[in-house]
Amino acid sequence: MPSILDRTFRRVAALPPSLDRAERHSLADQFLAIDNVPIMSPPNGRFWFQTMPLRDGTRIRGASGDPNREQRLWTACFGTDRDCLAGKRVLDVGANDGFFSIAAALCGADEVHAVNPATLAHGTFPANLRFAADEWDANIRITVDDFQNLPERAEYDVILLYGVLNHLENPVAGMRAVERLLAPGGRVYLETQVSNSGGNQPVFELASDVYATTVPQYRAMIDVPGNSTIFVPNELGVRALGVTFGLTVDGLTGGNAYEAAFGGPGRRRVFVLSRASDRPLAPKG
Repeated sequence: MPSILDRTFRRVAALPPSLDRAERHSLADQFLAIDNVPIMSPPNGRFWFQTMPLRDGTRIRGASGDPNREQRLWTACFGTDRDCLAGKRVLDVGANDGFFSIAAALCGADEVHAVNPATLAHGTFPANLRFAADEWDANIRITVDDFQNLPERAEYDVILLYGVLNHLENPVAGMRAVERLLAPGGRVYLETQVSNSGGNQPVFELASDVYATTVPQYRAMIDVPGNSTIFVPNELGVRALGVTFGLTVDGLTGGNAYEAAFGGPGRRRVFVLSRASDRPLAPKG
């Protein structure tokens, strides 16, 4: 069963009720700005994978050489609409330090649920997320577990699946869980490393440290789930996987802020998987 920290399954508002719409927009603009700002060492003494904005205008240093990587990804998916998730129930899979969970709250989500195993290489989940959520007064429900173990069905209007697919040991089982969790009419925003193999065939390339694959596997971490790269799909692989579970799969429009910096053959891509509003859930069991 999932281990629930800080929040039970009851619904809780993602932001304080006293925060009005204009104040929320202002905070979202600050949090999501693509800008050159001072970068600081982590104030909590922990490693941070995501570059995290702070209320004083600085940012905690993350692993990427681009301090705006997370902001570029958010903007590529949602633009600059600070009400883009108004009224939505959001699941952030592989939430890590919580950047996207907090962004969802600031962009109007009714409820935000962050889930991640406790097996991050640096052991920073959920401590970093709690630190950042307190900084931005975001009320994030936290589960420390594999998202595939969540018991809900058709619970979430939006699922963020950023940097997760290529770490799954069984991507078919993972997408089955996503389809179960996604509400009718819901959307999945999926960012992943893509393979440069396969041509006009859908391919999931097994990453390796021995053979010449698109990216290395990092086999030293193979016994720590979620850290090694396992199966790397090409574009048609992502599309075929989504269609297998009745989801419509679209890429982002060309020239978006994220893929312009990180996209291209054998690099990163973003896809939007949609579930029809009139398509019922598969029978339980």
